[in-house]
Amino acid sequence: IDGFPLPLIVTGAGDVVTSSSQSARALFPGLCAGRPISLAIRDPDYLAALDAILKDGAPRMVILGEKSATMLRALLSRLPTETEPCVVTAFEDLTEQQAVERMRVDFIANASHELRTPLASLLGFIETLQGPARDDAAARERFLAIMRDQAGRMARLIDDLLSLSRAELRAHQQPT
Repeated sequence: IDGFPLPLIVTGAGDVVTSSSQSARALFPGLCAGRPISLAIRDPDYLAALDAILKDGAPRMVILGEKSATMLRALLSRLPTETEPCVVTAFEDLTEQQAVERMRVDFIANASHELRTPLASLLGFIETLQGPARDDAAARERFLAIMRDQAGRMARLIDDLLSLSRAELRAHQQPT
C-alpha cells in the first residue's frame, strides 16, 4: 500500500480504518488502524460517500477542502472480499491546480480592467469630438494626442498578453 503513488486508506465495516499508507497518515495525522475514519477525516461529504458506497457499490469522487488552503480529490472504490466489503480511497492533491486556476481568473480580471480603462477613455474622447468639441481645433489636437497614448497603452497590453500566451504554449516544449 505504501508503494502506491497516492495516499491510500482502506476502511471496512463501520467505517473503521483497516490499513493506510504512510503518505495518508502524513496527510491525516489522526488516522489509525482499528479506529473510525471520522476521527481523522471530518468532511461530511466524504463520510456520506463512504456510507453510500458500502450500500450500492458504485465508485464515488468527492472534493475535500474546497474552501480551505488544501484541496483534495477523494476517489472511493468498493472492493469485494471474502468476509465483508471494504472501501479503498485514494487522495489526489488539487491544491496547486486550484491556486493556478485562481491566479488565471485573477489575471483575466486584471487584464480586462486594464484594457477597459483606456477603452473607456477613447470612447469618451470620441463622443466629445463628435459632439461639443466638433469645431474646437485646440481640443481636437489635445484629445487626439491623449487618444493616441491610450491606444498605444492598449496595444502594449495586448502585446503583453500575446507574449504570455506564446510563452505558455511553449512551456511544455523541450528547448532546441
